[in-house]
Amino acid sequence: MRQTTPSARPSVRPTRLLAATIEFLRRNHPFSDMESGHLEFLAKRLHTRYCPAGSRIECGDEIGGACLLIVKQGIVEIIRATRRSSRLLRPGDSFVIPPSGLRNSEGDGVEHVAGEDTFCLEVDHDALAELARKSDALRDFLTAAQVRHPEG
Repeated sequence: MRQTTPSARPSVRPTRLLAATIEFLRRNHPFSDMESGHLEFLAKRLHTRYCPAGSRIECGDEIGGACLLIVKQGIVEIIRATRRSSRLLRPGDSFVIPPSGLRNSEGDGVEHVAGEDTFCLEVDHDALAELARKSDALRDFLTAAQVRHPEG
């Protein structure tokens, strides 16, 4: 009987996790329109973020660039103070948070708040910019998001 050493197991787990992440992305827009290589590029650069209920969600990026977040589990509420309205995002929904300097200088009045304990997948500004140059589907999504809601 062959024994598996502990060092041999980790190589299987990341492969399964990567495949599961790609499958999750593939079920949701705009990722359903992206090429497999682009999905793999994205999945390898995602970070999981825990957002406690009621917490404001901001980019984890120290340099303050825009970031893309994908709701993995839970609910995110987008609150627009100027319109006194809100919208709920559920698992699979994506949203872009603009650079912190842009939000502060324009006083956009938009907050992203965890409606319950929530996990998001986050891709930082640099990886997002690189992927947007490669993927027409992602670039179109980001452009449409900017047109619909320039401040976030």
